[in-house]
Amino acid sequence: MNPFPMSFKNRHWRGKLNIFKKVSQTKKILVLQAELKGQIAGYVVVYFNTYPEQYFQFPKRAFIGSIGVDENCRGQGVGKALLSGVEEEIKRRDISVIEIDVYTFNNAAEKLYDNLGYQDTKHYKRKFIK
Repeated sequence: MNPFPMSFKNRHWRGKLNIFKKVSQTKKILVLQAELKGQIAGYVVVYFNTYPEQYFQFPKRAFIGSIGVDENCRGQGVGKALLSGVEEEIKRRDISVIEIDVYTFNNAAEKLYDNLGYQDTKHYKRKFIK
């Protein structure tokens, strides 16, 4: 059971993919999709940010804002392929750092990111105010 059901308005990621594709007309956003057996199996949305060089060791960064894999396609390398595509693109853009946040209840995603070399660098906390 999802401990944070209020975090998601619409759980269907295919609708989100179409929205992200429209937004991705800018060079600051990248949308990749993965296909498996001719069907869309997943997507990833990456935001590119540049911060003042005088304050940051790595001023150019990529942030994965959203990633989704169809439930029927999980465990088949789709997420790994998407993240590999992201890494190829950030190398092409001469970016050194890629960041992603992950919900604490999403053990499968945590395991994937750990296996691909992602490291914990900060914690993100949230409080709901009525």
